Amino acid sequence: MLLRHFLGQGSPYRSLKLRLYPMLIAHHITKRFGDRIALDNVSVSLDRGEIVALVGPSGCGKTTLLRSLALLPPPDTGTICIGECEYRPPYRNVRVSPPWPLLTFVSQELDIWPHLSLRENILLPVRNKSSPDKAPLFIEALAERFSMTGLLDKMPHETSLGERQRAALMRAIVLESTYLLLDEITSALDVERVGIVGDYLLEMKKRKNVGILIVTHLLGLARRIADRVIFMDAGVICETARTQQFFSTSNERIVRFLALII
Repeated sequence: MLLRHFLGQGSPYRSLKLRLYPMLIAHHITKRFGDRIALDNVSVSLDRGEIVALVGPSGCGKTTLLRSLALLPPPDTGTICIGECEYRPPYRNVRVSPPWPLLTFVSQELDIWPHLSLRENILLPVRNKSSPDKAPLFIEALAERFSMTGLLDKMPHETSLGERQRAALMRAIVLESTYLLLDEITSALDVERVGIVGDYLLEMKKRKNVGILIVTHLLGLARRIADRVIFMDAGVICETARTQQFFSTSNERIVRFLALII
């Protein structure tokens, strides 16, 4: 009820001290592209120190949801709370302070600059941090962990898609964000490297209290690392459940989906 009270206030944009809700919350957001409804009245939450897997058929709105949560671009309607800040429409009429680096989004496109080496790409967003001198050592440790040693000084065109995916993930990790939104960041990795990335995400959750929302088609990864699973279809959330409950669901739509993949 208290959250509803806050969300019911009339200001188009404001920063609130929502100390009782130190989490990422999207409340009744919608997104249209022309006549197509990509997100239809979607509400979702991500707490610190949890991993949530977002699954569903291609084109169901998973990427649009992540982009909306990162305000890239903002949704058409609905309210988003990121930590202590609240964002609400009309976004186009106000200067919205971006949620970065409190929240970091890694897209499927990876946003790797082709004229910069992988190392330069990774270091680019940390140049203005209060302690950028720590980043190079952190990056070397990550490179060893992610089997990227010796690859960081290569140009993007000299590397594989899987290597660029790991570089994009490393760039997000060095920002030390509170919330990570990851869109299919293991799609080009082999089984062993998927396991390495999954292990590291679990460590971030446990040791650094990071909240992670990951879109994936790898249901084995979701089952192993996620605390909850959200299933989307046709722009709506059909079910949210604890991971064990999700994989034993009686929901006919999800049962059909799982039967095709597992």
